[in-house]
Amino acid sequence: MNIQSGVTYASGKSIRKYIKRRSGLERHLFWNRVHKKSGPKKKNKVEKLKDRAFIDQRPPEAEYEYGHWEGDFIVSKQNSWALLVLVEKQSKQTLVERIPNRKNVLVNNRIVEMLKRYSVKSLTLDNDIAFQKHKKLAEMLNTNIYFCHPYHSWEKGLVENMNRWIRVFVPKKTNIGSITNE
Repeated sequence: MNIQSGVTYASGKSIRKYIKRRSGLERHLFWNRVHKKSGPKKKNKVEKLKDRAFIDQRPPEAEYEYGHWEGDFIVSKQNSWALLVLVEKQSKQTLVERIPNRKNVLVNNRIVEMLKRYSVKSLTLDNDIAFQKHKKLAEMLNTNIYFCHPYHSWEKGLVENMNRWIRVFVPKKTNIGSITNE
């Protein structure tokens, strides 16, 4: 509003500029504003994983005994390809395999194939929807499967750290479908 010229109108742009130039004024003016969410409420995908045993139920031997594995994915934003990463906690032995998608049956079969030559006393995973058939996987591996608490991926820190190292060679935005197994 320009008082000197007698104009009693101010455009929205002028008002926004005025508020922006005075720090804290926007927060003070709009702190009670309610933001409505639009659309139907989405069901949390984590809720679809039934009958999970969480990581705090894993035996203490998992910290010092061979045969306790952690698993995770490195995904591609370009397509459905992913890297399935399994790390043994004691020896730090790492198995990495490219998979074309994260469908339950494929993931379960690949994990069993990757671990068939190794001792598997437990497997710790995150709450990815690809592990929805974890009971079948546990039966196929003849072992117990444990899950991190939702949004607590650091609870399986060894595989998360290994993913960081793999990202040195497979940076983000890399099309995993276009890289070779080597």
